[in-house]
Amino acid sequence: MAGPTDILTEDVKELRETNRELALEIKGVFERLSTEMRESNLRLTEAINSLARDFSNFRVEVAKEFGAVRAEMAKEFGAVRGEMEKEFGEVNARMEKEFGEVNARLDSTAITVRMLGRGVLLLFPVVVSLMGAAFGIAWYAGRLESRVERVEKAVGAMEHPGSARR
Repeated sequence: MAGPTDILTEDVKELRETNRELALEIKGVFERLSTEMRESNLRLTEAINSLARDFSNFRVEVAKEFGAVRAEMAKEFGAVRGEMEKEFGEVNARMEKEFGEVNARLDSTAITVRMLGRGVLLLFPVVVSLMGAAFGIAWYAGRLESRVERVEKAVGAMEHPGSARR
């Protein structure tokens, strides 16, 4: 019969053997996990690189599409701009023509007003002189009439000496 130390020694040996087996098993699990992690990292790196390439291609395609849209818009807006410039040019030409006619009428009106002003300046002294002459003639005519009346009275008194007193 084996003693308690022998049993303990055997149990320790079994525990050591179990520990070695568990350590080997854990080592195998760690190796498998590290291998799987490496492979997973490689797959993830490849997926990220592929995604980056896809995004790069997508960016290039979007840039091409936007470039095409931009070129088309520039073409359309260029055509619209050309039409607008043409129409505004026509409107501008019509306005210049009409404003030219208006300016010509205004110039002729200004010349007419200027000539009328000069005519008034020339005629004003003549009209004032004629009015003064009319007042003078009226005054002289009034004086002449009063003299004629006095002369008529004097002549009448000479012709009819007695009637002058009446």
